[in-house]
Amino acid sequence: MDFCVNIKNIIIIEAQSSVVNVEGFQEKSFIKADLPKLAVLKPMQRRRLSPFAKLAMHCALDVIKDETQALVSVFSSRHGDLHKTSTMLHDLALGEDISPTAFSLSVHNAIAGLFTIFTQNRQASTTVSAGQDTFMMALVEAYIRLKTGQHEQVLLVHCDQALPSPYAHYADELQIDHGVALILTKDDFTGQRLSIKRVNSGSLTGSPADDNVMELPQAISFCRWLNEPSKPKTLMMPGHQWKIDRLCDE
Repeated sequence: MDFCVNIKNIIIIEAQSSVVNVEGFQEKSFIKADLPKLAVLKPMQRRRLSPFAKLAMHCALDVIKDETQALVSVFSSRHGDLHKTSTMLHDLALGEDISPTAFSLSVHNAIAGLFTIFTQNRQASTTVSAGQDTFMMALVEAYIRLKTGQHEQVLLVHCDQALPSPYAHYADELQIDHGVALILTKDDFTGQRLSIKRVNSGSLTGSPADDNVMELPQAISFCRWLNEPSKPKTLMMPGHQWKIDRLCDE
């Protein structure tokens, strides 16, 4: 698999404050006061949003603020709003009723649905989850949308939070609250053009990747590399077999 995309615009939000979770490992999570305020939404709309939803919605709304047309979208998350789901499971275990609203907003495509409602966007939307490979699979899905020739641009929104405490011991990467939104185009645009290739594990030896790439969620590795011009031209994600190159303007 080998393809090229252009990044017209990108927004990222990432927690900076470190805490030690119940398993004794460090994680980075947003406290309530540091979550996006989402002033562009009505108070009733904001009240419906969990911290997870606020991160995703902030990135999505910010990246499209200068767009004049509704975009087809791809939303992705490895775990979804697992904090909300964990709370509901706890309530069920105690024999308590759960809120129908809370349940409806816990499903994996809930954020995509809220986004389309808030923005009155009637374009198609896809939600992706693929384990540690979730962000890259979302990029593939966005490229497929572009490849059909039916869309000039695609909105990609990715979000994940540090695992809630009952699941912390299952963590296999650094736990960091983060959200990212990109507007991707297939043809040349003002922005950054990338070549993305799926490679086999044998070709990863001696790659110029940062030492910490395997420990970071894919989206954070990607955004830190993309937003730092002094980083190497090539990003390798060893554990996930992806090679990403910056392409110079012709």
